[in-house]
Amino acid sequence: MGGADSKELFVDQFQLTEEASLPPAKSENKVRRDQRELISTSFSLKQGETIVVGTSKSIEGDEALVLLLTAMP
Repeated sequence: MGGADSKELFVDQFQLTEEASLPPAKSENKVRRDQRELISTSFSLKQGETIVVGTSKSIEGDEALVLLLTAMP
């Protein structure tokens, strides 16, 4: 890859959140959501390139989260 035809993607704000359903509040019929941010970052990658985004440890202790992203042509 490379040269004048090489394309690059820049992600200014990437967030991955975990969303858990909670029972409805007594005064509402809507399902409430509890959100927890897992990853928040920015990155760039070129066409055909794969990057690894992740955390080595979560708040709870021994969990790891790894995300592979590939820019396909």
